Amino acid sequence: RVELARAGHVSPFLLRAAGGTVERLETPGPLLGLVPSAAFDEGIRSAAFTLAPGDLLFLHGCGLEGQRDGAGERFGADRIAGILRSQAGQDAGQALSAVMVETEQFRAQPEPEEDLTALALRFR
Repeated sequence: RVELARAGHVSPFLLRAAGGTVERLETPGPLLGLVPSAAFDEGIRSAAFTLAPGDLLFLHGCGLEGQRDGAGERFGADRIAGILRSQAGQDAGQALSAVMVETEQFRAQPEPEEDLTALALRFR
């Protein structure tokens, strides 16, 4: 069981080992630092998720989805979900590497315009 609370970060993905489906884990929460502390404390909520052996949790910053190609198209959540789906059965490092390589090949700029922060965790 994992309990997540987010502070305005993009929702993480969960790749289910059983069936290879990808879910977006929606957790409510205001942006950290954008609202007064009292409003933040009142608005932050957590959500609990049950993980099964082999499930992969993929957390990332908004820069990953926001990378753009030469035509201005965003990398986007659907592309990330598709890559994760193709990594069913692979270890967390391989799945993370696949997303980062695809992002690098997609973007028009040699250097990312935003940070490319991501973390993949495989539940055992």
